Amino acid sequence: FFEYAALLFQRQKALDIPSLKKYASELGLNRVRFDAELDKGTYASEVKHDLDDGELYGINSTPSIFINGVLLKVLSKEGLREAIDRALSAAPKSSTPPAQ
Repeated sequence: FFEYAALLFQRQKALDIPSLKKYASELGLNRVRFDAELDKGTYASEVKHDLDDGELYGINSTPSIFINGVLLKVLSKEGLREAIDRALSAAPKSSTPPAQ
């Protein structure tokens, strides 16, 4: 799974059906089973659900990072640090001292 997902990410400009099948061959997957399940749309509803979720949450790129349910807009070290700092400053303060 992860090897195939990584390959799709690398080749995201070519995700047509023939390319998907070619990638399966490149990775040594069982092409008969792969082709049958792709052609039947075995996982189409799961893929559509994931795409719908991405649209619902405003995801339009990979990677997308959420901190406390908020989509990080600036994908940089500084943007990540600022978002974490904002989340920490908004967090309720604990009256229990940290364990030592």
